[in-house]
Amino acid sequence: FPGEEIAARILADHRPYHAALRETLRLARDRFGCAVLLDLHSMPPILQGNARIVTGDRFGRSSSVRFVRRVESVVSTEGLRYSRNVPYAGGHILERHGNPATHIHAIQLELDRSLYLDSTFDKPGANFDAIVRLVRGII
Repeated sequence: FPGEEIAARILADHRPYHAALRETLRLARDRFGCAVLLDLHSMPPILQGNARIVTGDRFGRSSSVRFVRRVESVVSTEGLRYSRNVPYAGGHILERHGNPATHIHAIQLELDRSLYLDSTFDKPGANFDAIVRLVRGII
């Protein structure tokens, strides 16, 4: 993309999105005493035989551990293996919006695509509904 188009997209989309997210988190924190952002991602099945879900909290910098443990307990109850911060610790959204000191917590949740998609990764798979229930349970 040309530089002007990138700059226009940042101005029209990226900045307003993050401003709205920041304000939504602030309002939730003000209403409930804290806010928790769950940043969902889809990862390739790179950890076959090991963790199928990765929780990221930027090594404790974007969320209080109690919220991360809550997510991990739901995952564990469903019999799924997980890892924390490896290989994904969380990126820009967690860095920008997670701040436990201000009672705004952000957790990245990476889901192995093979958990919910078919073998070609282009349609919902047999476990799609179970993963939807898992994510709802986490929320």
